[in-house]
Amino acid sequence: MDMSVSPREDYCHTLGPDEHEVFYFVFGSQDGEVFGILRLLLGREIMLELGMVRIGEYKGSHLKSQPWPMMDAPTSQAMGDDLILDCLEPWQQWRIRVERAEEEQEEGLLPLLMDLTFHAVIPPARFPFGPFYQQVQQGGRLTGSIQVGEERWEGELLCYRDHSWGRRTMRIVKDWTILTIPDRLYAVIVTLPNDQLTWFGRVIAADGQSTSLVAPELTSSSIQDPQVGMEKWTFERLTPPSVWYLGKGGNEFVRSEPQPGDLFKDEIGLAVFTSSEGERVVGFIERADVIML
Repeated sequence: MDMSVSPREDYCHTLGPDEHEVFYFVFGSQDGEVFGILRLLLGREIMLELGMVRIGEYKGSHLKSQPWPMMDAPTSQAMGDDLILDCLEPWQQWRIRVERAEEEQEEGLLPLLMDLTFHAVIPPARFPFGPFYQQVQQGGRLTGSIQVGEERWEGELLCYRDHSWGRRTMRIVKDWTILTIPDRLYAVIVTLPNDQLTWFGRVIAADGQSTSLVAPELTSSSIQDPQVGMEKWTFERLTPPSVWYLGKGGNEFVRSEPQPGDLFKDEIGLAVFTSSEGERVVGFIERADVIML
C-alpha cells in the first residue's frame, strides 16, 4: 500500500499500447433501498459505459460501447454519449452523470439517469499490481439524484471507488472476495488456481491512519486480522446481491444467466457488518467465482 498519490493521478491518463483506465463506483443506502454500480473503462480507442442501479423493486441498467479518441494529455473529464465524469477536485470530488436514459436492455431492467457527486471521506491508497498497473481505492459518500424509469430518489449514499490505470497482466483465479466496511476496512482476498490465498487492502483506525492488511483470516461469515489489531467482524447480506457476468477484455453484463465467453459470476451487494462489541455498520460484499461453460 502506498499513500502518496499526486493530484494529477486522479485525472484521465494518456494510455500506451494495451493499457486501460477504469473508474469504478459502488454505492448504496443505509436502509438497503438503493444499491448501484458504475464502471467506466477507457482504452486507447474504446470506451465502455456500464451502470446498474436498484431503487426498491425497480432496476435500471446502462451499457454502451463506443469509440474513444486517444488523448495526448491528461484531462479532468471523461465524456461518452451518455455518461460524463468530471473531476471537480482530485481525490476529493467527482461528479457523475448519466444524462440520457437507454432503452430497456433486458426484461425487468428500466432506463437509468443519475446526477451524483462523490465526496471523499478517507485519503486514497494505492495498491500496485506489478510495475505497470496501479489501483487506487478510496471511501466516501455520494449526494444527488437517481432515476430508474419513473422512480426517482434523492439523498446521500455510502460509496467506495477504485481508479486504476496501466497494463495489467491478467491470470485466471478461482475466486475473490471484496469486503468494504466504510471508513474501517477494505479487503481483497483472492484464491489462486493452486488454492493458495493472496490479498491486499487496508484497515483504517479511528484517527484516519491506514495500515496494510498483514494476515487476514476470512470465513464465510467473518473477517479479522489480529496481526494489525483488527477485531473480528461478522457479516451477512442486507439485500440480495446484483449478479454480473464477466468476460475477457472488460466485457461485463448484468443478466440472469451466463453466456459463452463469460469467465466469472460476480455477486455484489450491501451487507451488515457486526463487530465483536456489537457495533453494526452497513457496507459492501463482492464475491466472484470462476465458471466453466
